[in-house]
Amino acid sequence: MEKSKSVLVGLSGGVDSLVTAHLLQESGYRVKTVFLKLRDDKAEEARAKMAADSLGLKLGVFDLRKEFEKTVRSDFVKKYQKGLTPNPCVFCNPEIKFAFLQKMADRLDCKKIATGHYAKVECRPESEEKDKKCLLIKAKDKSKDQSYFLYRLSAKQLRKILFPLGGLKKAEVKKIAQKNNLPLPKAESQDACFLVGSNLDDFLRNNLSSNLFTPGEIVDEKGEKVGTHRGLLSYTIGQRKGIDVGGTGPFYVKGKDFKKNVLLVTRRRDDLLSDKVVFRQTNWLAGLPEKDKQYHVKIRYQMKPVRATVQRKGSHWEAVAQEGDAFSMVTPGQSLVVYDGDVVIGGGVIEFV
Repeated sequence: MEKSKSVLVGLSGGVDSLVTAHLLQESGYRVKTVFLKLRDDKAEEARAKMAADSLGLKLGVFDLRKEFEKTVRSDFVKKYQKGLTPNPCVFCNPEIKFAFLQKMADRLDCKKIATGHYAKVECRPESEEKDKKCLLIKAKDKSKDQSYFLYRLSAKQLRKILFPLGGLKKAEVKKIAQKNNLPLPKAESQDACFLVGSNLDDFLRNNLSSNLFTPGEIVDEKGEKVGTHRGLLSYTIGQRKGIDVGGTGPFYVKGKDFKKNVLLVTRRRDDLLSDKVVFRQTNWLAGLPEKDKQYHVKIRYQMKPVRATVQRKGSHWEAVAQEGDAFSMVTPGQSLVVYDGDVVIGGGVIEFV
């Protein structure tokens, strides 16, 4: 079979990547599969092997734990140490998963790579141009859309990627698996996979100096002490439960004063709103944002987009909410992603203001 019909599929052991491989087989592709071992989880590897077996495919297993530790897990810890709230999947996708898949695809003479992500890639008609334009698009199933986590992919990577599930609903994917007697795993794949079996607070306490978890005052919007926190890294902006405060609430985490070791809380949800977000470390997939054009901007994966303009301000970028709209719970370290309709323009990492 010609090289153009060869594809390398990353199997995770979940139903999404399994159905991805199945659909590509049905479309006439010569499918090869690999499992990327990022953590110690024999059950996950066994599920991936079972998935490959169900399709009559051999599974290549590659141990990337050292690379993952260096590039993703340790970086996650370092950023928390600086007071940021990072999103590890955003960097793992382009720097570990898709980078390795592309490397293996070239070695195995596969023109394309594919995963079970819910997103779409739309390219210009095939041509001899190596720099043909490809766009990252939201998936049909907006409740499962993962384009937010993929905005840091490069234009070169997009040209090689297939996302067969981009035009399907999750329910349809499960029906395809059932109809074709494909094994349905009991568990869904997880984001921040190294946290599976552990909560974030325990993970950070096990990986950071105890000095970073020194108790301190909790101060409300009036400047009054309302409790004692157990370490600033144990809290996230917007958090409502588990703050350990007295008095009439509810209270929300508004901010952190690392110099004074004070946790700032408020009873007013409006105090969590902001009309502007500053961000850097940008990656623009569909060209630079146009001045004064209104875009839809997300500063969290599961959030309603905010109508905003996006423009460069010196060494950084700013997203400014339109009148009647606002950003809620702006969290440094998280990603800001810009959309023009369903098209991902690009984005960057939120900074302290």
